[in-house]
Amino acid sequence: MRMPSRREYVMNDYWKDERREMNRYGRFGLGWIIAIVVVIAVISLAGWGFKVLFSEPKGRGDALIEKNSAKNWVKTQKEFNDRYQDILATDLKIDAAKDAWKADKDNAVLQTNYNGLVNYCLSAVGEYNSLARSYLAADFRDADLPAEIDLNDPTNSTTDCKENKR
Repeated sequence: MRMPSRREYVMNDYWKDERREMNRYGRFGLGWIIAIVVVIAVISLAGWGFKVLFSEPKGRGDALIEKNSAKNWVKTQKEFNDRYQDILATDLKIDAAKDAWKADKDNAVLQTNYNGLVNYCLSAVGEYNSLARSYLAADFRDADLPAEIDLNDPTNSTTDCKENKR
């Protein structure tokens, strides 16, 4: 077996030292990478926690801003008036449909028209009452419109979705 020369011996030590150095820096670099990933994860979790913590007040504030916007106010007032006038008109149409059906009791089409108008009127009243309870709409109903339409109110003959007794 041949003995390594001084030069070969020094070169082997050099490369061994280089490998040690690279391993040390490699571990050092890996440590930094892990530390950076952990810091990013902690910051992300903290941001998420902050967002969750303040989500309720932010949501309430956003809802109030949307509720009080001019666009919502105008749209809601118009919608209340349109729905109420639709209910009044449909209630009158029910009277006309009932009169036509009474004149020709055997006509199934007239009975279907009458039933359809009653069902449409009931749906319109439900939509009006739902709008009246809505957070975004409740405050913007005109004062002369009812807060809610009660179908069982005996004094209410203009929006009861029944024919008026004459």
